[in-house]
Amino acid sequence: MDKPTADKIITSFLDKIYGFSLSKTMNIDKAEELASRITYEVYKALLNSDVIHNIDSYIYRIASNIYSQYVNEDKKNQEVLLRNEEKYIDNHSNRNKEYETIRREISYLSNLQREIVYMHYFQKMKTKEIANQLKVSQAKVKWHLIDARNQIKEGFLEDKQQTNNKVFSEMRSIGKLGYIKKYIDMSFYFNKILSQSIAYSAYHKPKTSTEIAREIATPVAFVEDEINFLVDNGFMNKLTGNRYLTNIYILEQSIEYETKIKEILTKYAVIISEIYVPLIIDFIKKNNPSLQHIYTPQKDNNFLLWSLISFACVTKLITEDKATDFSKYMIKRKDGGLNMAHANVIPKKASQITSCGFTKNHVDLFINSNFPKTYPITSWQFFSPYDDRDGKFTEWVNKLFFLLYDYMNGKISKDISYMDNYAFLCSKGFIASSINETQQDYVNIVVTKLKQDELIGSLPDMPKDLVLIGNKLNNEMYNLTKSYIPEHKINLCKDMNLNSLRKGLLRVYVLDYLLTKGLLKPLMHHQKQTVNMILFADRIP
Repeated sequence: MDKPTADKIITSFLDKIYGFSLSKTMNIDKAEELASRITYEVYKALLNSDVIHNIDSYIYRIASNIYSQYVNEDKKNQEVLLRNEEKYIDNHSNRNKEYETIRREISYLSNLQREIVYMHYFQKMKTKEIANQLKVSQAKVKWHLIDARNQIKEGFLEDKQQTNNKVFSEMRSIGKLGYIKKYIDMSFYFNKILSQSIAYSAYHKPKTSTEIAREIATPVAFVEDEINFLVDNGFMNKLTGNRYLTNIYILEQSIEYETKIKEILTKYAVIISEIYVPLIIDFIKKNNPSLQHIYTPQKDNNFLLWSLISFACVTKLITEDKATDFSKYMIKRKDGGLNMAHANVIPKKASQITSCGFTKNHVDLFINSNFPKTYPITSWQFFSPYDDRDGKFTEWVNKLFFLLYDYMNGKISKDISYMDNYAFLCSKGFIASSINETQQDYVNIVVTKLKQDELIGSLPDMPKDLVLIGNKLNNEMYNLTKSYIPEHKINLCKDMNLNSLRKGLLRVYVLDYLLTKGLLKPLMHHQKQTVNMILFADRIP
């Protein structure tokens, strides 16, 4: 491989390599060392390679091998250190521990304080000399020396083993995603545990970089770099007094919270299933005129029912229209996006409670074509634990729908010149083969000539008694959630819990209940790839 290509590949993987290293070592210093080793070996391997078919897998395999070697070396080093430590008497050990504590506490000081401490105690400079060199007042130098000494003293009384590192169990953006060669979501900015821990630390109340560093037991130099990155991209706000406040909606869910949520969603899933779902079933059974404009793969009404229930719940079970109000919470990102960041922090023991044992996200994705003349299509998807999709927006999503539209118009076939695109549609389940003797291919997704508004208008409206029930659910969700949310996010918390009847997680409970009662039949393997998807186009297959 030529050097420019290798340089381009290694540059694009630097953040991933560092994230991999930090996730394995959970230590900044060790992560830096491991990442440098992996980068060197990957770069060397790239230069010596001709063709690499799967670059992600190739680099991951190298990284795993280097990590394995690193673990073995670290284990040997630990054994050597332990043997050496036995040679020292207790007072030397205690003194070494004190030195280590001092070094650690100095690393938590701000850049200015570290510089002043170094100049005063190590270079033996007087406060007046330090003031002249740094171009600050002598009083400021003295104040920082006193404050630094107090912080170091406090460090001797604290246990730094118990850190407050928090990991986001779910990250998503509400609004328009940015686009720089590919769609940018929250995972791009929060691929390191360090950035997640910093954001959580300054979420409930404003904190300085030094306070954050001490709380998560990370040298302030690393913390300040990460804070600047988060501020620059709109995920943290800088306040007066060099304090920072996180601008993300973070919900930390305790086991008690998760248990209560499960009780609430189970109760309301039954209500929706008994009051509203029968209207959707009648809509299909009575052959509503709108169905003439809807294509269902192999005329399977059970497959259609899956999609219509999910789509109707998200578009019709609206008690209060607050969609425009979310704009005041959205941030214009440097990547071109306009969105609001959302994250969950769920204890490991509680992670299986909320979603009936499922851990997959439950989100809706509406896509409008950027080429309405060439591709007059829009689409909707609901990602749930019942499909085989990854639940993330990927670059091939638009391409798939464009290719399917071309296939429906006869522009793609099994001919050798179209084989790659045809095989791609088949691999994603958009084209399937019948299991009868004809073995004919067919479009394996619900398609309608109706526009989104037309389909929504034809679906049964929400009964009035369900409106009252929906408002009750909104209040229950808000009253339960607000105790976990800081004061500066309370208004957002209230708006986030409006229209809870249409929430994705509640729909998962609805689908689970309907399966249990036999009102929905289990999906076949090929149906799981395209269930809860609707393509709106100017023609049907």
